[in-house]
Amino acid sequence: PIDVPAGQTFVLEKIYFFAGRHVVKPESLAELDKLYNALAANEKLTIQIEGHVCCVRNAPDALDEDTHELALSTNRAKYIYHYLIEKGIDEKRLRYRGFGRTRPVVIRELSAEDEDRNRRVEVRVLSR
Repeated sequence: PIDVPAGQTFVLEKIYFFAGRHVVKPESLAELDKLYNALAANEKLTIQIEGHVCCVRNAPDALDEDTHELALSTNRAKYIYHYLIEKGIDEKRLRYRGFGRTRPVVIRELSAEDEDRNRRVEVRVLSR
């Protein structure tokens, strides 16, 4: 269950994307299914999926190699949004948004761990 108050976010752990792409790796599906199950169990829950990227210099977002858009964070959030809809969650309960590099957890990335902390997908609970 999602025990986060409305207005708060939590990080989706174990979500891995192919480098430069908006498609998740197969090992991420179990985590996405946990999110789906939480939404299916609580039909009043509405969320916003928020994508973030790391490692970008002099651009608001990273390049998505699949679409050739500078919208990698948005496209990653949208991927999860569509995944949940395809599993049966009503799109009216979901939103998505990409923040690019505008909300880093670590301001100066000095290690791979710092990059991983910034390269993330968060879920904001909109209503319960």
